Amino acid sequence: MIKRMMFGMVAVFMLSVTAAFAQQGQKMQQMSGKEGMPCPQGQEMKKKMTFEDMAKMDEERIDKRVQAMTARLNLMPEQQAKVKDVMSKTAAQIRTLMKDMHDKIKGLMSQDKENIKALLTAKQKAEMDKEPQGPPPMAGEGQE
Repeated sequence: MIKRMMFGMVAVFMLSVTAAFAQQGQKMQQMSGKEGMPCPQGQEMKKKMTFEDMAKMDEERIDKRVQAMTARLNLMPEQQAKVKDVMSKTAAQIRTLMKDMHDKIKGLMSQDKENIKALLTAKQKAEMDKEPQGPPPMAGEGQE
């Protein structure tokens, strides 16, 4: 029964994290330079959101979720600490997966560019090198 309850809590956490990332990443902007994730929609691009920024946001979100669960389920302080620990560990695993995925995508994009350049003439390669780095804009971006 406890395993089922823990599985349910982890599943709910995973769904909420996935939904939060989906909301924040609806209109991701190009990345250039600094490692991390693009800033969520509606925020100025003063700096790129790093995985450390995401960790801080996760902790704030986890604190709110633990407070809500405490109010709803009347969790004892010991339970609150354990629930927060479970959620924090899961969030860290998700961030690690996201970073790994980000690194793999970046590598694939680089390999893709090199494979395409191998098909081009010297003049075409020079023209391609003038293009801005990073992925092309998403549908609707840059259109007014």
